[in-house]
Amino acid sequence: MFEKITIVGPGLLGASLGMAIHARKLARTASIWARREESRKACLATPWCQEVSGDLEEALRKAELAVLCTPVVHLTEMLGEIGSFLSPDCLVTDVGSTKANICQAASEAKLTSFVGSHPIAGSEKTGLENARANLFANSPCFVTQIENNDSAHSEKVADFWQALEMKVIRSTPEEHDQILAHVSHLPHLLVSTLCHALGNRPKEWSNGCGQGLRDTTRIAAGSPAIWTDIAQQNREEILKALDHFDEESRSLRILLEENDSEKLFRWLDKSKVYRESLD
Repeated sequence: MFEKITIVGPGLLGASLGMAIHARKLARTASIWARREESRKACLATPWCQEVSGDLEEALRKAELAVLCTPVVHLTEMLGEIGSFLSPDCLVTDVGSTKANICQAASEAKLTSFVGSHPIAGSEKTGLENARANLFANSPCFVTQIENNDSAHSEKVADFWQALEMKVIRSTPEEHDQILAHVSHLPHLLVSTLCHALGNRPKEWSNGCGQGLRDTTRIAAGSPAIWTDIAQQNREEILKALDHFDEESRSLRILLEENDSEKLFRWLDKSKVYRESLD
């Protein structure tokens, strides 16, 4: 158990983290830093939050673990800010969807106790009001150690996520960004592209859509602000993933042009096998 854990940013992930920490009794004190007063009041009214502050230095005072849950675009700036006053005994991690830029910023800020994390948990719904204690359970979580930082810090962060019933995946920051570009970032952007394409067709076409299209396009309802940040932070890896997708898309076009039912069947069957392997 930690004496004090500070969660910086009580959005969907931050508030869900507070709930999960409380449910599993992982900290005596859960402290929340929030920019807006209404968010601080909302957190303090819950059973899982014992302290709130709008002052970052105050919120982090005496914390044994700090989890940064702000949008990706703000994380690099925040790492530089806390580096000037954070106790060297405080372990620091984050929940950002990209890792190379964040870990580089932590290294430049000389945060030797920083370990990058990315819990693969979330929803197209955002905000404290949609938080839930079981958001992290049975999901993967990347843990990325900065080169030359103490490996013991990485072990402690991994133990923390495992205590929340997450399945830890260890990687370098660069490996994380490459993988996530393919399995998360590009898929989201492709679904958004599909919605763009359909949105440019006659409006009445939507009357003919079934549950399949709703299921396929669900993630496009995610926050445009969050996904703009992610796409810009991991732009180079997403472009590489898009090149790979373009190759697959051309293969499909060739199959349709050739009108070869056997080849098309094998192509569809291969995709079916991959999808079933995810369950």
